[in-house]
Amino acid sequence: MFNGILDWFKGLPTEMQSAIISASVTIILFVIGGLAKFIYEKHSLNYKMKREYYFEQRKKIKEILSKSKTPLIKSAEELNYRLWNLTSHIDERWHNVKEENWKEKEKYYLRSSTYRLISFFFWTLKAEESIYSFDLKQADKQDALYLKYIKTLKHFFCERELLDELGYPVGSCSNHFYKDDLVKYCSYIQENNGTIDFKTFEEKFQKNYESIRDVVVYITNIESDPSNLNYNALKAFHLFLMLFLNKYGLDYHFTDKNKLIGLMQGKYKDIKIKRGLYSFLERNKVLTESKLIIDSLNLKK
Repeated sequence: MFNGILDWFKGLPTEMQSAIISASVTIILFVIGGLAKFIYEKHSLNYKMKREYYFEQRKKIKEILSKSKTPLIKSAEELNYRLWNLTSHIDERWHNVKEENWKEKEKYYLRSSTYRLISFFFWTLKAEESIYSFDLKQADKQDALYLKYIKTLKHFFCERELLDELGYPVGSCSNHFYKDDLVKYCSYIQENNGTIDFKTFEEKFQKNYESIRDVVVYITNIESDPSNLNYNALKAFHLFLMLFLNKYGLDYHFTDKNKLIGLMQGKYKDIKIKRGLYSFLERNKVLTESKLIIDSLNLKK
């Protein structure tokens, strides 16, 4: 059939052959041009939509995180001050209070420590929960790192494996918190989108503290004994909390490197969970961010 068409074409006058070739080329170029335009516009639109989605998600994540960042930094600052104070006065046992005395006016130190720890939990969870409706893969590197920091800080109190070296039994819940229970503790101090102040907390505590009993017990069981599970976890947490404040806080939140090293070579040198801490930092993917802690405490697998 093709040969027949070719023979027919050759039999045409030269002028007609030229006209047919010219028309055919025009039609072919028109089709190719239209197809190319269609493909370009389709891919260009997809690209544009992807870029718009990407920047929209990044912008919203950044905006949402900024709303909880200031109160989170403030709660981290106040908790940091309390942990420095606890380090200096732990042997005075201001926090080691029997339950029948928890409500006594003189036991302010225990109740304020409880308030500061739960407040920090609250703003940590607030930062996490506020962005779950967004595509976190689109977050920029700084926001992704910020989220990694706060997740790690929360996990210090929730991972049983951190305390393996101290013989903490599988299935035990006496020296760590279940992640789901953090929500219950935080609801105790929640008011609208923020937290109640300490005065209101004190009034509420005097009436009923049952839903945060675990947190109070956790604090009362902190001892200066090098093998104390709670104090080991708290010391490790405190070090990482200062790294967090150094990176995201203001200048007056900054803890000098030499002061940090001095703490690790002094009052915190007897941490017993070194292998567990290294594995914990590795699981939370913050080994690079924790280099000062790893080097100063000589942490290894």
